[in-house]
Amino acid sequence: HHSQFHDKRIAMTEKSASEAAAAAERMQLQSEYQDCLLSHWKLCAAGLAIGLPVAMKTRKHIYWAIGGISGTMLDYVQALGDCKGFRARIASVDLKSGVRDPLVASAGMPVQPVPESSDQQA
Repeated sequence: HHSQFHDKRIAMTEKSASEAAAAAERMQLQSEYQDCLLSHWKLCAAGLAIGLPVAMKTRKHIYWAIGGISGTMLDYVQALGDCKGFRARIASVDLKSGVRDPLVASAGMPVQPVPESSDQQA
């Protein structure tokens, strides 16, 4: 009886440790993903810089807004492409740990629990 309890306790501890490791890896990847996304700002700044003199000359602020919005959209599209690897790595961690992240799943990456391997002993 004692050995079964001991084995279950070890299994629970190993599971907790692997879940903690997966959570730490996911947090690290999310931080790197956020940094990657936030590093894309140059086209927005360029759009604002181009739109400002036009807006001042025409006295219509719409040109400044159009420049900023256009640059932001271009930055966003570029960031999605450049940072796509982080999303895939986060989804991979989620697959291993069985986590279902609605944001990742809604991005066209369905997350399903990893099936139990057949080589485990009962």
